[in-house]
Amino acid sequence: MNGGLARWRGVPYGRVMGFWQSVREVINGRLEEPAAPVQPRITVRYETSRSSKPADYDSPYLPSDRWDELLVPGLEDFPLGLNFQRGFLVERTTGKFVNVANKHLRGLGVWSCRLKGNYYYPGEVWAGRKVTLVREPDNPHDKNAIAIFNDRGEQVGHWNKGMAASLAKVLDSGQPIEAVALDHEPPKIVAASPEVMALLLSE
Repeated sequence: MNGGLARWRGVPYGRVMGFWQSVREVINGRLEEPAAPVQPRITVRYETSRSSKPADYDSPYLPSDRWDELLVPGLEDFPLGLNFQRGFLVERTTGKFVNVANKHLRGLGVWSCRLKGNYYYPGEVWAGRKVTLVREPDNPHDKNAIAIFNDRGEQVGHWNKGMAASLAKVLDSGQPIEAVALDHEPPKIVAASPEVMALLLSE
C-alpha cells in the first residue's frame, strides 16, 4: 500500500483525482464517444421572382387600366351582366369579372356590395333571387342604414355601411330600386333601377 502511494508522491492532487475519475467512467461504461467532426454548412440560394404567378397568367378580373374604357355610361351596349354561377358582375366584351366594390359601377346606375351583419340574422340569400331594401334612417349605428330582406320576408343583414350613403339618397328620393342576390357565400347584393336591372339580367 505504501509502495503504491509512493508512486503518486509529488503528482498534483487534481491530476490524481482526474485519473481516478476517468477510471470510474471506463468501469461504469460512461466514457463518452469522441464528438463527430462538425460538417461545414452549405447554403444554397435560389433566385425567385417576386410574383408567384406564371408569366402567362391571365387574371379572370377586368384589369384596372381598362375600367375607364369599358365601365362608362353612354356605350352602345350596356357593359355589364350578372353571372350567378360564379357570383360576379361580368364585363360583356371581355368576359372578365368586376368586383362589387368597383367605384365605376355607380356611374352606370349599379350599386353592389357584400352584405354585412348576416351572421346576426336567421335569413339567407340565394343567387338569382330578389331581395328587398328597406331604409332605416333612425338606425342608431348608421343614419344611412339599409336593411335587406330575402324573398321570404326574413332579414338577412344590412348594406355595407361604407357604401350605403349614395344608395340611401336614391331610396329616400322615392326612385324605384330593384335588388337581387348575386351570391350566397359570401352574400353579395346588386341593386339598380328597373331599367338597368333588366339590362343586367339580359343575355
